[in-house]
Amino acid sequence: MFTLRFLFTYNWDYLFSTHLTADSMWCGFRNVLDTAIDMFVPVKYVSNRTTNKRKYPRTDDTSYGSAQAVFMASSSSLSR
Repeated sequence: MFTLRFLFTYNWDYLFSTHLTADSMWCGFRNVLDTAIDMFVPVKYVSNRTTNKRKYPRTDDTSYGSAQAVFMASSSSLSR
């Protein structure tokens, strides 16, 4: 409601008569819209911190040892 009133009561004649090029007119028009958005659109601030971080199991050399042993056993059977 307030946004429409702001846009209806804006002096559009002045805006379009003072900006003579397409780029200048677009910048002026965009400035009016950005002002309306800043004035009337609510903003919600969100923290960057995540509360539910994913935690993965810690890997160490012993966990790779068994997989490496299986790989070595399978590769030795292939070379026969």
